[in-house]
Amino acid sequence: MARSIVLVAVLACLAWIFPDAQAQDSSQKYPLNIPRQSLTSALQQLSDQTHVYYGYSPESTAEEQIQVGPVVGEYTIEQALTELLRPTHLTFSWINSKNIAIVRAPPPPKAAAPLPKPPRAPRRARAAPALEVQTAGKVLEEVTTSASKLRKVDVLSAPVVVLDRKAIEHSGATSIMQLLHFIPQQPFLRPDGFRSNGAQYAELRGLEPAMTLVLINGHRAFGSAGSFATNAFDLNQLPLSAVDRVEVQLDSISVRHGADAIGGIINIVLRDDIEHPSIEAHFGTAAGGGEEHQASISAGLGNEDARAALVLDYRDVAPLFGVERDLWRNQDYTRFGSIDQRSTLSSPGNVFAVIPGLTLPGGAPFAAIPEHTDGAITEPDEFLPFQLNRESLLQYFPIVAADRRASAVASAQANLTPDLIAAADLMVVDRHVVFSTLPPVVAGALVLPTNPYNRLGQPVLVIGLLNGADPSQASVDASLIRGSGSLRGKLQGWDWELSLLRSEEDAELRIENTVDDDRLAQVLASPDPQRTLNLLGPGPAGSPELLASVLAPPDITDIALDGTQLTGVVSGRLFALPAGDVTTVLGAEWRKETLEFDSLLGAFGREVGAGFAELRVPLLGEQTQIPAARQLTVTAAGRFDRFTDFGEIFSPQYGVVWSPLRDVAIRGTYARSFRPPSLYELYLPHLSVQQLIADPRRGESYLAMQVTGGTSDLDATRAESYTAGIEFTPETFKPLTLAATYWHVAMDKRITALTSTFALLHESDVADRVVRGEPTGADLAAGLPGRVLTIDLTRMNFGSLTTSGIDLGAGYAFDTLAAGHFAADLKGTWIDRYDALDLPGQAPTDRVNVANSFGTIAQWRAIASLDWQRGALGAATYVRYIPSYDDTNAGVRNGRTIPSQTFLDLQFSLDLGQLLEGSALLRGLKFTGGAINALNQEPHFAEVNGIQGYDTSQGDLKGRFWYLRLGKTF
Repeated sequence: MARSIVLVAVLACLAWIFPDAQAQDSSQKYPLNIPRQSLTSALQQLSDQTHVYYGYSPESTAEEQIQVGPVVGEYTIEQALTELLRPTHLTFSWINSKNIAIVRAPPPPKAAAPLPKPPRAPRRARAAPALEVQTAGKVLEEVTTSASKLRKVDVLSAPVVVLDRKAIEHSGATSIMQLLHFIPQQPFLRPDGFRSNGAQYAELRGLEPAMTLVLINGHRAFGSAGSFATNAFDLNQLPLSAVDRVEVQLDSISVRHGADAIGGIINIVLRDDIEHPSIEAHFGTAAGGGEEHQASISAGLGNEDARAALVLDYRDVAPLFGVERDLWRNQDYTRFGSIDQRSTLSSPGNVFAVIPGLTLPGGAPFAAIPEHTDGAITEPDEFLPFQLNRESLLQYFPIVAADRRASAVASAQANLTPDLIAAADLMVVDRHVVFSTLPPVVAGALVLPTNPYNRLGQPVLVIGLLNGADPSQASVDASLIRGSGSLRGKLQGWDWELSLLRSEEDAELRIENTVDDDRLAQVLASPDPQRTLNLLGPGPAGSPELLASVLAPPDITDIALDGTQLTGVVSGRLFALPAGDVTTVLGAEWRKETLEFDSLLGAFGREVGAGFAELRVPLLGEQTQIPAARQLTVTAAGRFDRFTDFGEIFSPQYGVVWSPLRDVAIRGTYARSFRPPSLYELYLPHLSVQQLIADPRRGESYLAMQVTGGTSDLDATRAESYTAGIEFTPETFKPLTLAATYWHVAMDKRITALTSTFALLHESDVADRVVRGEPTGADLAAGLPGRVLTIDLTRMNFGSLTTSGIDLGAGYAFDTLAAGHFAADLKGTWIDRYDALDLPGQAPTDRVNVANSFGTIAQWRAIASLDWQRGALGAATYVRYIPSYDDTNAGVRNGRTIPSQTFLDLQFSLDLGQLLEGSALLRGLKFTGGAINALNQEPHFAEVNGIQGYDTSQGDLKGRFWYLRLGKTF
């Protein structure tokens, strides 16, 4: 009775303060689609679809998992709540126009209380707003949940951007990388065919891929075998159909998962709670190719004590070649005021005289092979003296590579006892990527006069493409098996968790259909027309069998990457302060990684032992009643890592959250982090290869030895970062959210591999890595240095990078009686500084708004979205904007400005089952269609990437991509 009196008094006071609350909301109807599910998740869906918030403190796990619903159709808030709470002993009361208290009704007199069911593993629920209302002796507190499936990602007070299942479905994305295009902190677009292995990496803040830590269900994702040189996880390995949400932490803080999260953390949370089986088919295409077929089957089962989910996915992408786009079909860029980037590696090719004093017909040192001849043999007078054939080689290259992936993702969770939960997940992926390019290259074949097709009477060199042969190609076959298991529970008031992760991946990297120079020389030396090649004519050089005889065997590299990780974490309350409980997290981690380049070279490995701790101290709270200090909490954390092959390092991290007012939160973080050199960077065996170089000091091209590989004495990349942010969530104007965060990251001792061109252009800065021979007498007379003998391109520590900027965000959702529900969102990132040191001895260069071949850092990026839903109909619009910036040529501004670009993405959806409620056959059937880059914005011409003709970090030649999707839920 006393509790009821207190509750009625509180509710009466609130009703007096907000007299219009119930009248304002009780008559409005909302289009609802809430299937049968647990009470907690049903209330969350009701909040999502109506934007009215509920305070609910479950009395037990069994209570919050009571199955309620379905509620489908037009309902008022009160009607919907009455229907959802019917199976429970709960009722509700309005607090104000946007908040409702879920309370327990008094039990009927003398009614026997039923025995509670054993608790089951709770399903995730997003945070509900805190309500300071007492009922039945309990406080309706804010519902807080973990940011990851098993462990929190936001260790301190870092901002986390969550791209949930709804955002995934409305974006039209078919890969995690495409989904990341909708956050401005991922500055690079990187087209699908950017890398020959078909890989896509997260590059938050514009830092290199290895600087962003990727997690799957809160556990580290090891580098992919097909990307072993990059030491980063290939996001294209994981099917988007198996992803529940993607959490992006934008601060460089992580003591639990590793101090190498310099650029931030991306946590991919897998689907583990599928209540109804479903199938989905997807088809998409761009003009000229790139067809994408995808199909998935999802199913799950569960009861009060356990649940499991399985997603099977198949994706097949057809190639889209450069010949389908004008920019790569014709690389004569003089039409843009630039230079002709077509190559003399052409078909037909070109011939050069090799004996001093002898010339080709017409007195020319070189000539073009004609496109047409009168007979089977090209006569001397048919050659085109003083001319060179040129060809646009990128027409042969894929804009989108052929990519096939089959995958199975499973997860399960069970209550073993009321205080012990077991969870596991398994991912199996088989992937095949083929990157086909141009016909095999003839880089300088000597054709003697004895060759029956040589009528020039002298030996000549031929440069061109091997007509008639299959194109050269690089392919990657990768198989990944990754599984994790965990136990978590409570022991004397402390939460604990023990987890084990195992990942095994094998990849075969194959390069085939390339010319073997020795075999080619032997064939060309034959005087028999049936056993030699005609490199001097325009047609096929020979029969398929003869062409195959001059090709090298496939160059095959087998890579194996294994990783094992064992982690233990305990957390709990230490003691109480006036402002709240002081809590701590303690943990230890053991990790082993193994990399095998080749069975003959053996395996290289490392073990890592780590310990970490966090301490959270609430200094001020509401009960302290200090003006402008509603809440003040500080957090300190640290991680100690010991590497068997690298050494020891300690990484401290700190955070503070201050709420001066109810609607305002101010936060800050500071962290020191590091990335150790990868096994590839340390142990890759040295390889010496003769390669053609262009020597700028001698003004000629010739062969020189280039040495590549790892360096055993590399140091770690060190980083320091801090952030300061403010969030405004007005209680009286929900659900408006405004946020701004200033961030700063400074890196030193970056690990870099030079290119021969870069080393020769800046030889004075890396003089110890370029070895020249003694100059000859002629060289001394001409003032020339000796020829380059070797160039050391092995890994090295040099360079720093400092970047800073501001992230801005705003969101608002509203409902109308006639038009339905709308949700608007605006995100932007403004880059203040991006100073990179790319060479020892050089000053850092500011890369903001200046095109760069490593990736352009636009001064700001903005992404706006508008989502609409009314009954069975839905639509989503995304606008992505990139401002104009300066073009460069060989790293120097060329006076050209690359214009701004606006990308518009559209999607429409129709729920046929909801539209035609009476049809059981159509129930759960949903059709979706749309276009990514609906305005077909093609990249503007740019010189920054030379022959590419555009900035590959900010554009995509694929253009408009249409897609259709049909799904059925049973």
